[in-house]
Amino acid sequence: MPRAHLVDSIYVAQAAYRHMKESGYGRLVHTTSGSGLFGSFAQLNYAAAKAGIAGMSCTVAIEGARYGILSNCIAPLAARTGTTGGVFGKLTDRLAGSGEVFSAGGGRFARVFTAYTPGWTAPSDNGHTTPSEMAAHLERIRDGSRFTIPVSGAEEVHHLARLLRTDS
Repeated sequence: MPRAHLVDSIYVAQAAYRHMKESGYGRLVHTTSGSGLFGSFAQLNYAAAKAGIAGMSCTVAIEGARYGILSNCIAPLAARTGTTGGVFGKLTDRLAGSGEVFSAGGGRFARVFTAYTPGWTAPSDNGHTTPSEMAAHLERIRDGSRFTIPVSGAEEVHHLARLLRTDS
């Protein structure tokens, strides 16, 4: 089952990407799922494949930006052939972002994203942080009132480097 979702999606994206790169313009829309974004009971293979598609789409967005290629995902809540094909209709023109995932279902459309909280940083003289030290700061680690949505894994690493420079 994962091959039909992830591997075949990669093959299609690669083929389209080559042509888009040559023309200096392109728009890719991939189909992921809430199962891949949030997990799902008894759907390990499906969820892993759909999570892979979301990651692939974000990577294509990063790599394609310099060639005018945008890449996004939709995550239909209840995919039905024929109905979801035009799910965004005129809204498509308003989706100028790239590397984003949109949930669609029941007439509601929402952006889905992965983010991180400010969290807690162990003191630099600490050596090794213990599970009990982490547990003591769990409320701060889990606090979702503020968050950062990185555009790449590298951005999160740069954010951490800046944080560690200011905390030392």
